[in-house]
Amino acid sequence: MVIHPNAAELTLPGKTVVTVGSFDGVHTGHRKILNRLIEISNSIGGNAVVITFHPHPRHFLTNHGKPLFLLNTLDEKARLLSDLGIDHLVLVNFDEKFASMSPEQYIEDFLIAKFNPHTVVIGHDHRFGKERAGGFELMEQYAQKGSFCLEEIPAYEIKQATISSTLIREKIQEGEIEMANQSLGYDYEFSAAVIEGNKLGRTIGFPTANLELTEPNKLVPGYGVYVVTVLMDNDQVFQAMMHIGDRPSIHDLKRSIEVHVLGFDGNLYGKTIRVKLHSKLRGVTPFPNLDALKTQLLADRENAIQYFSRLI
Repeated sequence: MVIHPNAAELTLPGKTVVTVGSFDGVHTGHRKILNRLIEISNSIGGNAVVITFHPHPRHFLTNHGKPLFLLNTLDEKARLLSDLGIDHLVLVNFDEKFASMSPEQYIEDFLIAKFNPHTVVIGHDHRFGKERAGGFELMEQYAQKGSFCLEEIPAYEIKQATISSTLIREKIQEGEIEMANQSLGYDYEFSAAVIEGNKLGRTIGFPTANLELTEPNKLVPGYGVYVVTVLMDNDQVFQAMMHIGDRPSIHDLKRSIEVHVLGFDGNLYGKTIRVKLHSKLRGVTPFPNLDALKTQLLADRENAIQYFSRLI
């Protein structure tokens, strides 16, 4: 897949089949649109083109300067789209000028002038132009004039119509990882650097790697203890459990992310790892002393081992 960081300097060869959207999560609902995009492009010998926005439009339109925590970093989104078979990913800067385009300007000056699409594929709820005033009906008028072919993926075909990136974010923040993963179609993950911690875990037989996310706008799951998989060094895969939250047992009320890699005895400091989340074991609980904490961690580890054994 070719990534085009600047739509203003774009030249795409051959016939193009395009779709436009943020596609945060590249979830199962999105894939109905993306798979149809690829199917059409293959049938005409063209290129499947995804036009997406970076940064996310909600950073500009509705968050009023507050951070928007996303399901995918740009690299993750690109990897997911490439794995699906998308040919070209075009990044568009969503700014005041772009947001102020009328729906007609959006179609004529942006979609047609820059991409000259053979076919446009959109979801049933696709909106565009200033104040999201444009929709399928306006697109259809241009299609009927021969500007491009148009295909809408209707709601009944996207059975996951109740799935949205927003709802998936809510599930992850609530710790409902298995439901979120089902909607995503893959295991939610993040990348993080291993940083220095207080090394308390070593004193009770549970050494942990303290993590700092490499992307500040990446969504962090809600507080709890999770079953996870850790990928490191050429994608070596390790089973692990992870704690997200404060540590009331030692009166530390700052959020921390710590992962205990099962059966691992190496040094992770300075490494960047990928963490894939599978299931939540429990919430964050204060313990009266370190012995009680160790007893609970032993139970957590046994539950994590049982979880992985069920997958074999």
